[in-house]
Amino acid sequence: MTLMLAVATLCTGLAAGLACFAAWEPLLRLIREDAERYRRWSIDLFLGWSQQDCRRVAVAAKAAPAAAVIGLAAAGKVLMAPLIGYALYRAPEMLYALARERRSQLIEERLPDVVDVMVSSVRSGSSLLRAITDAAERAGGPIGQELALVAQEHEQSGLGLPESLERARGRVGNESFGMVATALAISADQGGRLLEVLERMAESIRSLSRLRQKIVSETTEVRAQQNIILWITPLFGVLVCLMDPGVWDLLSSTIGGQALLGLVILLQATAFFWIRSIVKSTI
Repeated sequence: MTLMLAVATLCTGLAAGLACFAAWEPLLRLIREDAERYRRWSIDLFLGWSQQDCRRVAVAAKAAPAAAVIGLAAAGKVLMAPLIGYALYRAPEMLYALARERRSQLIEERLPDVVDVMVSSVRSGSSLLRAITDAAERAGGPIGQELALVAQEHEQSGLGLPESLERARGRVGNESFGMVATALAISADQGGRLLEVLERMAESIRSLSRLRQKIVSETTEVRAQQNIILWITPLFGVLVCLMDPGVWDLLSSTIGGQALLGLVILLQATAFFWIRSIVKSTI
């Protein structure tokens, strides 16, 4: 009996080892792919991550959902485990999207002033590259980083100014910035009256900015209602659990409670992204 138990244990260990070995190479491939994706995100957001930093983030992003699922399942929260694991799995993409959206907003806010700086620089006799460099130095922030990178790619990497502007347009993904970058790229490639082009762009961007601010001010009440709708359910749940701690034990310890909690979280997340998409489409 002891010999049979030892043989069974050895076979189980060998099977587990073979399974880990078979899964190791695909896991490493996934981590390398994620590390490359995080490297591109780092470039887009000017985070300055090294290759090693991107690899560490990739490992953490893979380990966190697995650890959460295993820990919650071991604690008896079987239905909550996949929900929390999926949320952690999607968290990097959501954070990147939010950071890129915020960066795009900051760029759009400073864009009219940046174009005005370019107009003043060109009016004083500077070239387009010098105007971009002056705007980058005076603007600072995300738009200053983008313009400084445009000048750096042209001067140090030998990349043509139209190509560098096109790369910046792809990184930012903002309609107004894309319009400016495209106009500057065409002017740099084909020549023409740069000052006139910049002056027209400055007027167009300021008109668009005024229109967008008007829309934002007119939808203030709608966005306030959005925040109320999105936060009232979680706040009500927290208040109920504080008044009666047994409610949380019921929700987290029983299968029915976990199913109900998971359904509420799913509906709340759906409402959040739905309302957010509607509000964004109106601005």
